[in-house]
Amino acid sequence: MQARNARPGWGKTYQEIGASWMKLTIKRRLYGLTIIGLLFVAGVSATGYWGITSVTKTTTQLAAVGVAIRNHIEASTYNDMTREDIYAICIKKGQDQQDAVANWATHSKLLGDRSSAARAAVTDPALQATLDGEGRMVQEYQSAGDALAKAVVSDPAAAVTAAGRTLELYTGLQQEMQDSGNQLDESAKQVERGASGAGCRCFSCWPAALPRCGRSPHRSTN
Repeated sequence: MQARNARPGWGKTYQEIGASWMKLTIKRRLYGLTIIGLLFVAGVSATGYWGITSVTKTTTQLAAVGVAIRNHIEASTYNDMTREDIYAICIKKGQDQQDAVANWATHSKLLGDRSSAARAAVTDPALQATLDGEGRMVQEYQSAGDALAKAVVSDPAAAVTAAGRTLELYTGLQQEMQDSGNQLDESAKQVERGASGAGCRCFSCWPAALPRCGRSPHRSTN
């Protein structure tokens, strides 16, 4: 039987040759699977590192914008309070007027503090420029209100002009703060969209690549 299965000069039977080829094929498969496994682990590690870095960066950006938005909303609230203080300064008399002046001093200071805090929180140059302009308007508004508070006691005639100027600045600042608030909201949305899109692009590549990685080229043993 062995003689019939062997070819002249070979020294091995077909069964022995087939067994050797099968062992070689199995080794190739094992090597291929090992390499694929290592590549997969390296790819997942790189993807995980990139994902963690991206999430950390996004979280930091969102936190900064969130702080700016919170302070900006509070600044808008104090800005509305100062309008009521201005009306009270112009209308009230005696102790009520003095209380209105004190309220103006408190609320206008808080307005400036919250506006400055919003500006300090943002890192985007466009938002920084916008809030810098808003900060200058806040300072001008504060100066006009302080002048009104002094004039209403010492020079009622000048207080009428000062009141008109102060209310004009209030209206302009209110519009400016509304526009700034819209920009802050849009900035937060852009950060979220950017992080979501980058994450999807990164992780979507692996499911498509895995079927190809699972195929190891080899010759049939049949």
